[in-house]
Amino acid sequence: MTFPRTRLSSISLTNFRNYASASVQFDGSLNLILGRNGQGKTNLAEAIYYLLRRKSPRTSSAQELISLDKDFFFIKGALFAETGEYSLEAGCARSGDKTYKVNGKKAGPGRVRAAGLRASYISLEDTGIITGSPSARREFFDDILVQRSDEYAYNLSQYEKALARRNLSLKMTRQGKRGYDPGLWDSPCAKYGSRVMAAREALCAEMGPLLSEYITVFSKGASLGISYEPSIAAPADPGARGENILENIFLKYLQDNKENDIIRGLTEAGPHRDDMAFLYNGKDARKFASQGETRMVVLCLKSSEITLLGGFAGAGPVIIMDDFMLELDAPNKRRFLEFVRGRGQLFICGVDETAVGFKAFEEGKKFLIENAEITI
Repeated sequence: MTFPRTRLSSISLTNFRNYASASVQFDGSLNLILGRNGQGKTNLAEAIYYLLRRKSPRTSSAQELISLDKDFFFIKGALFAETGEYSLEAGCARSGDKTYKVNGKKAGPGRVRAAGLRASYISLEDTGIITGSPSARREFFDDILVQRSDEYAYNLSQYEKALARRNLSLKMTRQGKRGYDPGLWDSPCAKYGSRVMAAREALCAEMGPLLSEYITVFSKGASLGISYEPSIAAPADPGARGENILENIFLKYLQDNKENDIIRGLTEAGPHRDDMAFLYNGKDARKFASQGETRMVVLCLKSSEITLLGGFAGAGPVIIMDDFMLELDAPNKRRFLEFVRGRGQLFICGVDETAVGFKAFEEGKKFLIENAEITI
């Protein structure tokens, strides 16, 4: 799989978090964003990610990004890619109305992917991928797959719509309301859900060798593996879990469990309940990994994400690191920086150069942020 090389050359913010107004020109390779806590480093990183991905890595509510006492926020940026030059615009009003444009025209997710907009956001909170609920792991996988494939994005969207309608029908039927038949949504759920499960299974298989390789870089002598845990009983051999087989198994499950689902008012199993296990030295990292081991797993996951999004060819995503280096020891700071540099345009946020692993900054650009004022 190949990706176009992309670079964000500039960004301007209006009423975004603590920024009333700001404009910045970026280096195409390396950008160091420094400042004390609470000055606006993370907010700038968040704005970059939002512009590229149409969502925040920190909140599901775009209204939260609007500055206090303001009615909207607006972000504008310029992107250079092998596929062309793009003007990007993103905004949200206090009412919740959102706008997103590419070259002045309203753009959906498909056009965003066509422009090659990919981003990897790395922060201290990423340990939640391991220690958090299954939804955090599903979101991590889905985020990679959506950036790689229009087909996957479509299948996931269609599954979520069909699931919502089936769940509504289940609730209405439980309440004795007429005119609702959950069975009408069994086939769409099975059709699109099986495609989602098959794609996640394939991504696990693709990611496995990368995790095995990268763990030897960050934690010598350790091993790291991954397995997909579907919530519906499927053939033990992953090679036997083709879309058609999964679709038939899922459809039969929905049909056989219809009455139980009515009692609960929701669909008990499916891609929305699946999980992934990370095996650190043969043990489930979700249960047994220490804090230090969890950070090593996250390093490997994020390294794999960058590679899977094109970083293997220097055409990787925009890589945004928000204070991620704080809890890494000096050797692993150096190893991770050596890994990410050259794999995509890099933004590194930290209190100072030492905190992010740089004692000297001889290339790229360095930005200092104080009270939402950005200086070079």
